[in-house]
Amino acid sequence: MHSEIFREVDVRGRKIHLVNHPNRYDGKVPELRVLALEIGEHTKEILKEHGYTQSDVERLLASKAVVASGEDAATTKGTA
Repeated sequence: MHSEIFREVDVRGRKIHLVNHPNRYDGKVPELRVLALEIGEHTKEILKEHGYTQSDVERLLASKAVVASGEDAATTKGTA
């Protein structure tokens, strides 16, 4: 009998294995509702909320003082 300790999940185009929720409800594992954030996923938005301009954000990213997720960094490079 399989204990369903782990589950395979597609995360941003790659398969990873996660530990399942330890509890069962009516014999079933609860659905996965939210994944952890990627490092730097909201960097630009947070900096802008705190008054940084687009050029400030670009400068911080270029100097590697902060990081942005791959998708977020790509949109930064596309703006001037």
